[in-house]
Amino acid sequence: MSPLCKCYPIFYCLLIPYVLLFSESTKKNVVLLANSNIPESISLAQYYAEARAIDRENIIALPLSYEEEISWDEYEMKIANPLKDELLKRGLLREESHLSANLKSSQNRFKHTFDYLLVLKGVSLKCSDSSELHKKSRQRGIMPKTGFSHDYASIDSELSLLLVQKGSRSGWVENPFFNRKKVPSVFNETFIKVSRIDGPTYDDCKRMIRNTLKAEIHGLIGRAYIDRGETTVKGERWLKKTEEILRSVGYDLGVDSKEGLMPLNARFDRPAFYFGWYGYHALGPWQKDSVLFPPGSIFFHIHSFSGRTLRSGNQNWVGPMVQAGVTATIGNVNEPFLDLTHHPHLMMQSLVNGSNWGDAVYYSLPSLSWQSFSIGDPLYTPFKLSIEEQMMDDWSDWYKGQYIAVRYINQFVVRGLIHRAIDWGMQHLMNSPGRVLSLRLAELCKEVEDYQKLEVVVRSFINTSENEQINDKLLIMSAIEVLQGLEEFEDLNLLKVQLLDRFERGLQ
Repeated sequence: MSPLCKCYPIFYCLLIPYVLLFSESTKKNVVLLANSNIPESISLAQYYAEARAIDRENIIALPLSYEEEISWDEYEMKIANPLKDELLKRGLLREESHLSANLKSSQNRFKHTFDYLLVLKGVSLKCSDSSELHKKSRQRGIMPKTGFSHDYASIDSELSLLLVQKGSRSGWVENPFFNRKKVPSVFNETFIKVSRIDGPTYDDCKRMIRNTLKAEIHGLIGRAYIDRGETTVKGERWLKKTEEILRSVGYDLGVDSKEGLMPLNARFDRPAFYFGWYGYHALGPWQKDSVLFPPGSIFFHIHSFSGRTLRSGNQNWVGPMVQAGVTATIGNVNEPFLDLTHHPHLMMQSLVNGSNWGDAVYYSLPSLSWQSFSIGDPLYTPFKLSIEEQMMDDWSDWYKGQYIAVRYINQFVVRGLIHRAIDWGMQHLMNSPGRVLSLRLAELCKEVEDYQKLEVVVRSFINTSENEQINDKLLIMSAIEVLQGLEEFEDLNLLKVQLLDRFERGLQ
């Protein structure tokens, strides 16, 4: 450490609004931390425990502050020390003796016996800066040259080191789980993987829990979006790798590489994944009422202050995203520096390989006792179902089925079987017509210059009944773009005229 560092589901969840009746039990051991001064915080912990069949003895409710930001002294006296005491009392920690580094004395070391610590809404988010150097510099109107001279921090990140002696409040500690598939048991037993369920309202948090379970039953269904305008060279490389991973598993992609954030009029239907950069407040097509986030949606926006507050639905990124319906996301309470925050491509690769949210978050994060945190159920496993298992699902939801079909044919494309993808897709289109599927087939037909089949799928696109869940105007715009440059084909040109007419009249 450097000196600077310090098979298809059998059981189903039956969900009705605001009440969770049943969930698949889990062997994973999660400890829940709530604020006993806020009844809603305790209720949320109980809601999650019931949903995941977690023993209620694992709920630790401490009398905590109502404030989102607290001092270091309050963190240590009100959160860290009482939490450690409760874990010991409940048998969730064990104390062992081991020889010191000089082999001359014996020291006690704590090890935990649980997998994840889940922090619930109501528990403070961050520790305020207490460093004298930072305060004096700020008073003189200047900032220190190095970010390591301050000690503001994410409380969740600090809790990862609850059983580890850091030595100093300032600086950061290397994450032993970062980019490692196998980790020595000593790290698994002493470092704690922490996640949080939090957001502007308690209803937002309960919806997040319900949507997690829905996604595990049916899979994460939708499209993926990458907004990589104005990134650094390193950030651009990360997002390109993320794009490659998403393509490899068949997700249909919308990529914006222009300067600024993705425009308001960009196609943004059923966003299962979003990875983007770089705006202070959450702006873009997701703001439209017509955008519906599917259960399980994962949102990752790279920004230094993306999670400065979670109590607002219009400040920074994390709070607005949770309020909009996102199921899992990450944030920073203060400047983390790019190299020390979550790496999106590592997170995506870990998820695709079958990891749950809690493990993927720590696999992708280089630093602990620093600025980052994650929002979401640590047990959430978005790739629990294979695409083949999703194909066997109940397709009574015609709208959802289109995205499954598109992902299925995209996997043929990944393997170089584009004609097979088209043939399968057109056969499916005859039985289940839909504009999302028609549009993807139109793109593939144009790519292989099969203009006869292109005409067939565009006609199907035009004749398909509209669906209120999709912004058809944006799909029409995308279909018009597919037909650009094909003016010499009279029939296709006539179809484009029809689409232009519908678009201009605003038909949906």
